[in-house]
Amino acid sequence: MEKIAMEYGDGLFELGLEEKILEELREETKSLRSLLLSEPSYISLITSRSVSEEEKEQLLCEAFKDKIHPYLYNFLLLMNDRGYFSYVSSCFARFEERYLAHYGITKVTVRSAVPLDGAQQTKVKEALEKKTGLKTEITWLVDPSLVAGIRAEADG
Repeated sequence: MEKIAMEYGDGLFELGLEEKILEELREETKSLRSLLLSEPSYISLITSRSVSEEEKEQLLCEAFKDKIHPYLYNFLLLMNDRGYFSYVSSCFARFEERYLAHYGITKVTVRSAVPLDGAQQTKVKEALEKKTGLKTEITWLVDPSLVAGIRAEADG
């Protein structure tokens, strides 16, 4: 991960921790990261040299002011002012890493041959948490290429 993304992602995490708004920032950074990754042209527009700083600030204001936490909005403005807007998505990824580590959470992808019902998902989740010693956030996928059973992947 780039040094800038680590530095600013860590700073955003520390701010959220200090202000006791980690959960709110996490939800918003996840949504914003997804949005920015799905619309790379927006990042290109904000980082374009042909767009004035005033126009960039106006675009950010129209898109995000009063729609996200003020600290997060100010973070976007700061990244723009410093010419680091292209790193925003990576900063949010770093924030997520720090969040998961802080709360002792590991992300797991579970693939099964058939959809698992709620009780089965609970059993798998409990078994994984017991095995890893960590809380888990699980993405459930059905993989018809599996003959039977499940396949769980955590941390690569």
